[in-house]
Amino acid sequence: MRRADTLLVLGPLAVLLLFGGACATPAAYYRGKFLEEGVTSEGLNLLLFGWFALPISPLVGLAWFANPLLASGLVAIWRRRFTGAAQFAAAATVLALLPLGHICGFGTWAVRWWPSPAVVLTNEWNEAEIRPGYVFWVAAHGFLMVVALIRRSRGPDAKAEDLEGDFPPDLTPTPSG
Repeated sequence: MRRADTLLVLGPLAVLLLFGGACATPAAYYRGKFLEEGVTSEGLNLLLFGWFALPISPLVGLAWFANPLLASGLVAIWRRRFTGAAQFAAAATVLALLPLGHICGFGTWAVRWWPSPAVVLTNEWNEAEIRPGYVFWVAAHGFLMVVALIRRSRGPDAKAEDLEGDFPPDLTPTPSG
């Protein structure tokens, strides 16, 4: 593997690891109004059913659509379409941050380290927690955007120089004169 391709392999791999961590850990907790006992949102359940929240809480439900944008960004990276990958990842990052807009109206917040790390937001009726799964999920989107922007800054999408050395010696294109 060429040195220039290292970012194209390790970057998407890191994104997939962050996304896998988001699916494997709790992402949020909410208690209040009609959920007095509280409900914990696991990352994998949110991946599978998060879009069901669209009619109940549009900002939270709309955030689920960051997942297909993340997949599109990964495909664009693998196809060496770095501008498109950066655009998909930027849109996905914005969508992933929408749930924060939903809970910003909460009165006070605190960081809890034990028994499970979380940012706890409370007001007189509700309590919400942002747990590690959500942080991993947002980080996956943001990291994909950084990888795409770094790779894009090295030059235009899929330049001829990017393909140099990928051909066997007997198939190397030669200029016709």
